[in-house]
Amino acid sequence: MKNPIIGLFMLCFSMNSYAQLELAGVEYSNFLAANITDAGNGQEAAFQEFRAFVNLPKKLKNGKTTIINGLSYGMVQPSIKNALLFDDGDANRTFHSISYALTLAHQINSKWAFLIRVKPTIASDFEADLSSDDFLFLGTAMVTYKLGANMVLGGGVVYTTQTGEPLILPTIKFQHQNKRHDLDILLPSHIKYLHGLGAQKKFSIGAQVALNGGYYNISLTENTAQNPRVFDELIYSRTNAGLLAKVRMYRVVQLELFGGYSVARRFKFGTGDNRLDYDVDNGPFFSVGLSIVPKPHIED
Repeated sequence: MKNPIIGLFMLCFSMNSYAQLELAGVEYSNFLAANITDAGNGQEAAFQEFRAFVNLPKKLKNGKTTIINGLSYGMVQPSIKNALLFDDGDANRTFHSISYALTLAHQINSKWAFLIRVKPTIASDFEADLSSDDFLFLGTAMVTYKLGANMVLGGGVVYTTQTGEPLILPTIKFQHQNKRHDLDILLPSHIKYLHGLGAQKKFSIGAQVALNGGYYNISLTENTAQNPRVFDELIYSRTNAGLLAKVRMYRVVQLELFGGYSVARRFKFGTGDNRLDYDVDNGPFFSVGLSIVPKPHIED
């Protein structure tokens, strides 16, 4: 093999022919400014997000179990125009998350497999000393069944912040993939379809609907009241729908472009009675990502 490093990664992660593990990557997303619903004074909200990650897989000697150690960093920067309750610096503060993920994927037999992932996370604005409120312990447990040469069905539970607030939710997976078509459904995360073009499927185009959200522990004080409130959480969520394109630029280097319209946009500061809720008008977004993805072997 001309490139032994690429070969090693492809060997280490082969739970089934549908598992395309991104070994490393970066991603930038921009949710363009839109009016805050029912707000006066021209209030608008925009969000920018950045993510970087690395995954290191290791296949055990039994040939059926793969352990993946992952590390990721995320940054979210909301921008609120004419935020009457906050100083400009607070209305445009940057929030950070650092996560370590340990994944165990095991092939029970030729049909059945399971995956368990634990993901301790720090999500904070780092404006105050770290506390237990800055820590989240996210995770996934899933069982999959191979229905045929190119089809997988699965289900399980996930503890996630994709909906904004941390929730335990059921998850359902369905994937059908061949040399041209790839339908990937993972609820409540995304529904994605790609059609491959070219002799070696170097370019794929399709569409995606994806749920996107986050939860951060913060320390944010309003500036207008005699007894100002202090808000301790940022919670946001949205649903993104649009066109998706992937380009295999060089062997394992992949460019991903996703853009369209973001709906059901909302964000919140604080908890309980001490909470500010904002709905944001629907608006455009775009996302650009670059990752290292081993080329999978797919049957006809």
